[in-house]
Amino acid sequence: MSQLLNPPAPPESRKTMKPRIELIGTTGYAIRIQEDKSGQLIELHADGEEVLADIPDLADIPESTLDNFAYSLNDALGNMR
Repeated sequence: MSQLLNPPAPPESRKTMKPRIELIGTTGYAIRIQEDKSGQLIELHADGEEVLADIPDLADIPESTLDNFAYSLNDALGNMR
């Protein structure tokens, strides 16, 4: 006897994003993503942080450019094998 499953509906997607910080490996650098989809490149320290660059709108940057940036940053910091 087979039984059809009736899963609940997925949650509705929200128009706004929660602010978050995405670490870039173990480099001590991170990207802070704001609710308005802007961002900041930050350097993390034991006693705080330093903003290195503001990114006006991450939604306008193609994904391939972000991937290339992450690859280049990790390569420059010696995190590539």
